[in-house]
Amino acid sequence: MTQIKKAVVFGGSGFIGHYVVKHLADLGAQVHIPTRNAERAALLKTYGTPGQISTEEVNILQPDALRAQIEPADTVVNCIGVLFERGKATFPMMHHQLPKMIAESCQQFGIRRLVHISALGIEAAAASSSYAKSKLQGEEAVQSSLPEAVILRPSVVFGREDNFINQFAKMAMYSPA
Repeated sequence: MTQIKKAVVFGGSGFIGHYVVKHLADLGAQVHIPTRNAERAALLKTYGTPGQISTEEVNILQPDALRAQIEPADTVVNCIGVLFERGKATFPMMHHQLPKMIAESCQQFGIRRLVHISALGIEAAAASSSYAKSKLQGEEAVQSSLPEAVILRPSVVFGREDNFINQFAKMAMYSPA
């Protein structure tokens, strides 16, 4: 395997993303995390040696800003996904258009290592779920621009910081039974 020198992790401060950042840092890569909230991502800097991990507050929905984040990298990981639509963070934008822009930028700069996190079972659910439809469109857009991209399809991911089990735990605190 070719050594990863400079990795950019979109969604690096999220539930899955922070594990990706830690793993890349353990491999010795310089890791950059574009984020909309620098305070939330600041803790990630402790996952590596001083200066190994950097964060930058940036609006990646702006194509020029997105390209500027990708250009210096040799590896790009997209961990961005939303379970609920809020404001500009719609399923089509975050799951389809953004991965498309990321893959096109990787292609433009000759970056061949792109890992895109999708979701399991989206083909079957695409007809009835806007979430699944947008995830499937995102995969297709990534593969169209960068056929050698790696697309991962995890099932529901559980952990201390997840938004699945913890939601049930919060509901159970207020449940009479």
